[in-house]
Amino acid sequence: MNGRFFKTLTNFLTIFHFAVFFTGCTKVLDVFNEKEDEKEVTFLFLYTNDEHGHFYEKEGFYKAAALYEMWHEEEKNCNGCKVFRLSGGDSYTGFVGSSLFNGNSMAEIMNVLRYQVSAVGNHEFDFGMKPLKRNLILSKIRYLSSNVIFSDMRETFAPYAVFESLDGDVAFIGSTTEDLKQVSFANYILDAKVVKPEGPVGRNLKKLKKTTDIQVIVTHDSYESSLRWVNSLEEKPLIVFNAHSHEKIVKNHDGVLFIQAERNLNYYARVEVAKKGKTVQIKSADIIPLKRDLSLELEGSKKIRSLTDKYLGLVDKIAGTVLITADDDFENSSFQKLYACATLNEHPGFDVAMSNPRGYRDIITKGPVKKSDIISILPFNNRIVFSKVSGKDLIYNLELSGDSYCGTKKTDEGWMKDGEKIDPEKTYSVVIHEYILGGGDFFNFMEYKSESEITSKDWRAPIEKYLSESSKRGLNLQQALDWLKERHDH
Repeated sequence: MNGRFFKTLTNFLTIFHFAVFFTGCTKVLDVFNEKEDEKEVTFLFLYTNDEHGHFYEKEGFYKAAALYEMWHEEEKNCNGCKVFRLSGGDSYTGFVGSSLFNGNSMAEIMNVLRYQVSAVGNHEFDFGMKPLKRNLILSKIRYLSSNVIFSDMRETFAPYAVFESLDGDVAFIGSTTEDLKQVSFANYILDAKVVKPEGPVGRNLKKLKKTTDIQVIVTHDSYESSLRWVNSLEEKPLIVFNAHSHEKIVKNHDGVLFIQAERNLNYYARVEVAKKGKTVQIKSADIIPLKRDLSLELEGSKKIRSLTDKYLGLVDKIAGTVLITADDDFENSSFQKLYACATLNEHPGFDVAMSNPRGYRDIITKGPVKKSDIISILPFNNRIVFSKVSGKDLIYNLELSGDSYCGTKKTDEGWMKDGEKIDPEKTYSVVIHEYILGGGDFFNFMEYKSESEITSKDWRAPIEKYLSESSKRGLNLQQALDWLKERHDH
């Protein structure tokens, strides 16, 4: 009896199958497809940019560990979401705990945080190509840039990445600021070809629109800059994750969301996207501040704390020497002047010393000032350079230097040196560093490069030496600056 029942059932299903196939009786199947189409899937994008190695802050704030716990909570609360963890680039240079180790520590911590994709930022190249490649291996992040091409880095920097799933395919297209060569160490990227983003991004976006459900641009470029070229694209992305300008941005422009968090892991961006059938829409977009009152007891946050403590211990051994004491918090502009005048004081035969204001990446707070604090403020691997420049170009460069110059003074009459206006036709001797010699931050020293001397001296050496000597003379940080300004800033 059971045998006859199953045979009858089998025959019925076979006949039903052929009836559906040959007669177009698809109503039952359509019901199933309709239900499948009605299923809503949520994609959660968690994003930081311009981290600059700030996995830890003074006064015991384990920033990266806090971020781990907050992202863990985000994923748990967004039940069943497809989660992506992204960066806008400039991940490594800044905090001494990262810079002192060529970014290795930050790369390890980003691996624990499970970042998947990052744009290629200009500061990824600060330590040279070999350290960069090591950081890519340690972090396990897919770094993307469609408009920067290296002859030996093509396998490292893909133009885009696609993540496939049964619920939908997501494409990430990377790009980098068009000014890369003016905001990076020129010597490390001599063989880089940088093109306008709209060409390669547009081509990749057009291609990926045909094969993926959601298209996202991750660019190390500001909102203002990317808005210009995104507007010119034939096909538009759903989201543009911005970086480089360090400001908080949440803007919708013609159906495209532009979003950026602040630098140094102070905030992260959170974007929730819903997909229902072929319809995709943004449900929410927020900038979230990091919390300080978390338990940090998850396994991942414990691992990050352990890595942080290990590197902080190494920092103290290598750069824990106290140089001087600050009786009050010290303004960034004051430190710029202090650096330039300490450099000129070390090289008294020169007319002017200067640096770029964007090179100062931290501040000095009240208390002992250690060598590690100087590295956090001046994190880049620069060497002192002796150069000569015409008065005309000296004035142009001084206008770019903010408060980071010494040996001259700006008055209503113009730039003065020893009581006289700087002569545009005269040649002046200057102390600078490699970054601005190579045209960094648009300084104009390139035409004098062949006559310049790149020394082996670290650019932090003069100020470290001066602060240590000033402390022995009984001066605090402000008094050390006042003495220099009186002697050199005229």
